[in-house]
Amino acid sequence: MEEAREAQQPRRNLLARCTVTRHGVAVSDEPIELSPMPSSKWSAGSLRITSWTICASEISVRLGIIPDHEYERGSLSSPRNPLSRRRETAVWILQSGLDNDRRPEEHVAELLLRLAGKHEALASLAADCKLELFLGFGSETGQGGCALPSALLRKTGDLGLDIALDLYPQAADDYATADDATDDPGRPDAEEGWDGPFYRVRTDDFEIRFLPGPHEDLGEVCNTDAEVLLPDGSRWGATILTVDEACRLMNRWDGTGEVLSRQYFSCPDGLIVRSPGITGVVDVIVGLLDAGELQHTLKRLV
Repeated sequence: MEEAREAQQPRRNLLARCTVTRHGVAVSDEPIELSPMPSSKWSAGSLRITSWTICASEISVRLGIIPDHEYERGSLSSPRNPLSRRRETAVWILQSGLDNDRRPEEHVAELLLRLAGKHEALASLAADCKLELFLGFGSETGQGGCALPSALLRKTGDLGLDIALDLYPQAADDYATADDATDDPGRPDAEEGWDGPFYRVRTDDFEIRFLPGPHEDLGEVCNTDAEVLLPDGSRWGATILTVDEACRLMNRWDGTGEVLSRQYFSCPDGLIVRSPGITGVVDVIVGLLDAGELQHTLKRLV
C-alpha cells in the first residue's frame, strides 16, 4: 500500500509544482489533489511549432531543447510512401513525456515547466512560426472533457501559445500526436512511374503494381486492381474500390436486378478504402504492412 501511495504522489503534486507568475514558472509545495483519470479516458499533450521559413533544426537551436520529433519542409509526410505529399512547413514537436492516464491539465503544466526560461526564445519564433499546445482527449463512451485552470491558461497565453484540442472517441493507442510519422533520412529513393499498362511504386520493402485506366487521373482512381510483391517473393492481390465507388456500383445494380437489387456488395478479393487516388492506396498498404495485416487482408497470388 505504501508503494502504491508513493506511485500516486507525482500525480497529485504535478500541478502544485507549476505555480504561474508573470515572469515564469515558480515551484510550490502546496498540494493540489487530482483524482485519477478513469480507465475509460486518456489524454496526451505536446508543443507543436510549424514554420514556412524557419527550419526545424533552427528551432531546436533557438530553444536549446531537443524535440521528440522534427520534420523539415519538403520532407515526405509518410516516409515509407514515396507518393505521399511533401510537407509544406517545417514541424517541431516536444511531447509532455507523461503517460496517457494523466489529465490534460497535467500535460499542460509539464510542458510549461519544460519551457521555463524560454519566453524570449518563443517570442522571437512567434513572428515566423505557429506555436501550439496540442492536446488530445479520448473517451471510450464519447463523454467527458477537461478543465484547464486559469493560471495555466494565463501562462500559456503569456508564452504566445495557442491551445489546439482534439477530441477522440477511440482508445489511446490510436492517438497520434501532432505528427507521428518517423523520418528515415537514410532511406533510398523509391521508384515510381508507368511500366507498360501498370503504374508501379517500388521501394526496398515492397513493390506495388496498379492497373488503372490508360487516361485515368491517378489522384482520382477509385476502382483498380493492385498487386503487391514482397521481398520474400510472395505476391498479394486485391481489387481496390472506394466507399463511393462501391455505392455507385450498388446503385447501378439496382436497375439491373443484380446482387438482389443492390442489397449487398461482394468482391472475392475486394479492399474498400475511404478516399480515391493512388497515393492514399499506397498509404493503406504501407499501414497494413506495418501492422502485419497485409497477409490477412489481401489475397495471396503466389
